[in-house]
Amino acid sequence: CPLGTVRGSDGVCAADDRQGRVVRAVFGAGSGAAARGGSGSGQVEGVVEFWQVSGSSDTSISQTGLDAYAAYTWEIRALRPDRAGHGAGACDDAVVGAVFDPADSARSCTQGDPFGCPVGQLSQRHGTMPLEGESVTDVATPLFGQDLISGRALVLINPADSSDRVCAVFG
Repeated sequence: CPLGTVRGSDGVCAADDRQGRVVRAVFGAGSGAAARGGSGSGQVEGVVEFWQVSGSSDTSISQTGLDAYAAYTWEIRALRPDRAGHGAGACDDAVVGAVFDPADSARSCTQGDPFGCPVGQLSQRHGTMPLEGESVTDVATPLFGQDLISGRALVLINPADSSDRVCAVFG
């Protein structure tokens, strides 16, 4: 479905009238997304969407068009404040910082203890990214409040070659 619409249970795209907040990382031409190295350096087209009804509710995460990257490690990264985060260099180490961790998590990060994980450690909380048409529920990725993910980067990293990655900045 195009941006601004959602696929209903009948498979038909309709206007997105959900309540709450939606944040998207858009990969594709003109989106400000970037790739670096290996297979990720080709054109990537897709969207990862985070939706949260309120600051006290869980966040639903889904994706469209990125099934080929589902096995990649997926992380939310801070952007270095003195660097531009869009365009061809958005995946460079000089732009993409460390895993987003506003609480400076010190506990072990596992699927069994999602609150022990930094906000950005999506793979360690959920394993692989959901396939198109599926979603995961996340308890630790805020779209409201001071630690929200807007303005951060979603980074998909090839587990066999960490220099092979694609990035998009949350809008």
